[in-house]
Amino acid sequence: MEEPEEHFGVDPLADHTSTQKPTVYIHPTELYHIHQLLEEHADYVEHQKTGILHAILQDLGEAPTDINLTVPLRLLRLELIDRRDGLSTETGGDVKKLLLDTKRLMILVIQVQSGPTLEDILNDPVTEEHERIWEIVKEEQFPSKGTEQEIEMANRERNFKFGYQNASMDVKR
Repeated sequence: MEEPEEHFGVDPLADHTSTQKPTVYIHPTELYHIHQLLEEHADYVEHQKTGILHAILQDLGEAPTDINLTVPLRLLRLELIDRRDGLSTETGGDVKKLLLDTKRLMILVIQVQSGPTLEDILNDPVTEEHERIWEIVKEEQFPSKGTEQEIEMANRERNFKFGYQNASMDVKR
């Protein structure tokens, strides 16, 4: 099955550069019907009952079964915004840097552990063998021997910063 981003041609960074956000016009009755359909078919849409769709449906509660005729006759206007809008943009708070550091860390994890999916890799317990491989990967990626410039570059590369107010994490320690 094709990923939605691929199917609709969505660029991951397009939301940050686009000045015009998408707008959806929908009638309240349509919202009720969508809620009801999602509730009825949630298990087909999302097989895991612990996913985001099930969480949202649980927060919404049961879909109304008797749609009252007093529902407004006008359309609702919904502006779709990026969920990251409003995040701090202080120094070090760049979302692009956060995404890059996360990807770099995932690559390091994949070098040590393997599995059919990223979720499986992250959920698997770390073994003694993984710890031994990690020691080798750390020294290859962040050498403690070499020229002064190589060591300085390795020291910079091994620090990851996750979040805007969190201290950086040194993966070699």
